[in-house]
Amino acid sequence: DSLGPRRAAQVADAVRKKEEAVHFALEACTLNPAELVDVHWQRSTIVANSQNSQRGSLYSIVLTTREGANTRKLHFTANVEQLSGLVAELRRAAKQLDHECQ
Repeated sequence: DSLGPRRAAQVADAVRKKEEAVHFALEACTLNPAELVDVHWQRSTIVANSQNSQRGSLYSIVLTTREGANTRKLHFTANVEQLSGLVAELRRAAKQLDHECQ
């Protein structure tokens, strides 16, 4: 069954509005995903949570990926627990690669 011209135009408009997200989703399905080439983080600020009187650091994180000759930087912030989780996942991935390459 065809979409029909009106529905096709709506789908095309939705894709245009979310072009970057669609691009990333399609890239994730390729056989040659981007290569992680650099991870950088820096403590950026200390925040206080008024609800439970806890204080904690926020970290500014930059992941740099390369696909062919193109590099892309992904910037985001995380608290210490989230950053620890990211580091743990990267360590697990490195161990798995070491195991698979032996």
